[in-house]
Amino acid sequence: MNKEIRKERIEAEIDRAKEALTAAKNLLEDGLFADSISRAYYAIFHAARAVLLTKEIDPDTHNGAISMFGLHFVKNGLIEERFGRIFNEAKDARELGDYIVTKEFTKEETGKRVEQATEFLQRMEGYLKAF
Repeated sequence: MNKEIRKERIEAEIDRAKEALTAAKNLLEDGLFADSISRAYYAIFHAARAVLLTKEIDPDTHNGAISMFGLHFVKNGLIEERFGRIFNEAKDARELGDYIVTKEFTKEETGKRVEQATEFLQRMEGYLKAF
């Protein structure tokens, strides 16, 4: 992938992350907690994909994105370990909300996930500024 295409893809991933985060916040305000959790996860997922693209890593799956993020950014100290945990926990919460229809989330729990997604996106944007 040439540098210009990679830059465009990184920007598109960050734009998608921001859209997902905005949706997560709106859904939280509307009391749609499972949907808010899902959108918060996708904000994290797209922000992580943007960072992965800086190393020309383009995983095909969610698990691949988590694995590659951990391997190439957390384990070597480029990104703090807590962001790896946030990514993993967000995926688990999203799967519960999307696939276990009886799972109910509280406003507090959902707010925490949205806050973590906000922090994650901000951290990834900080990393990208140095790229």
